[in-house]
Amino acid sequence: MSQVRQKVLFSQAYEKAKAQHMLEISQLYNKANTLSGGAFRRKLSKIDRKVIRWNEQSNRQDYYDLHGMSKLGAQRYVESIVAGKTGKFRFETGRDLHSTNNVAKIKNALLEEYRERPRCSIRVDSSNYGVLVLDKW
Repeated sequence: MSQVRQKVLFSQAYEKAKAQHMLEISQLYNKANTLSGGAFRRKLSKIDRKVIRWNEQSNRQDYYDLHGMSKLGAQRYVESIVAGKTGKFRFETGRDLHSTNNVAKIKNALLEEYRERPRCSIRVDSSNYGVLVLDKW
């Protein structure tokens, strides 16, 4: 069964800002990959914080872009978003195109974690394979 991909249109200014954001994330990763140990982990934390700021500034209610986050950073961020809340949340994890060995670490971790949670259901968005939909009641 083929999936229908939904194209969401944003303003030209938003698209330009997102492209700049993703470029900065890429540059931070290039720097992080030259580091090891604590310096590497600190750089990943900086990237995670940058992605969180992007989401806070983009004002897209209940839609969060996790591109560029570390697996642990994404898991903690998602938990901070949904803790004590109910509703429908969308998390853009991507379509696994840039994942190491094509393994979607963030997507798989979130699917595993929230499938087991009471009063939660999580699924891949039928119109966009790169988005997870979490329903929490």
